[in-house]
Amino acid sequence: MIRSYALIFAAVTFRLWLTVLPAVGLPFDQVYGSGAWTSWLINLLVAERLIASLQRRRRPS
Repeated sequence: MIRSYALIFAAVTFRLWLTVLPAVGLPFDQVYGSGAWTSWLINLLVAERLIASLQRRRRPS
């Protein structure tokens, strides 16, 4: 469920990517191409870290 939410939320991350980076001065074509992959990667990395930390808490010591 966490991974699904992360991938759905990638649309929001992608929109933020498209508004912030062209304002910095990068060409829109380059930002669009890299943003499509980067928005998935960032969100999935955060989701995997969250899942790993939740699993560590559940394990008895």
